[in-house]
Amino acid sequence: MGILPPVRLFYTLLLFFLSGTALAVEFPKELQTALEKGERFELLSIRPARIEKTEGAFNFHGWEVIGRTFVRDSGQRKKLIASLRTGIEENSGIGAACFRPRHGIRVTEKGKITDFIICFECYQMQVYVDDRPQKSILVTRTPEQMFNAALTAAKLPLSDK
Repeated sequence: MGILPPVRLFYTLLLFFLSGTALAVEFPKELQTALEKGERFELLSIRPARIEKTEGAFNFHGWEVIGRTFVRDSGQRKKLIASLRTGIEENSGIGAACFRPRHGIRVTEKGKITDFIICFECYQMQVYVDDRPQKSILVTRTPEQMFNAALTAAKLPLSDK
């Protein structure tokens, strides 16, 4: 049995008000273009605990990065992007009020940096373009397995659940 539309609307509005950020239910074209055409595509493994910049770890918008790798294989990059797009398309407007990200992507395209901070557990993705927050995007857990496989193949640690 599916979730009734009024309930879906309630949870979407609740998430909107709790997050303080507008939510997108589809993948904006300019963000897809950045992922597909960016010169550098970096995949990150994140510990879902906020850190201060002074703690010495690589700070990714307040989250500690425990591993990172450049994805140079175009086939693997296309699979990760397609998986992420599928996760966004699958989401029917549901998200949680929490945010405990374990994955990230940093794309550099013509000097512009686009960061994606992804919480598959909470069905959310926060996006920053040149350090300015954009709309948060809803996603499902579908891409998580592929992202974990890519990080594991690069011999990077995964954050505990």
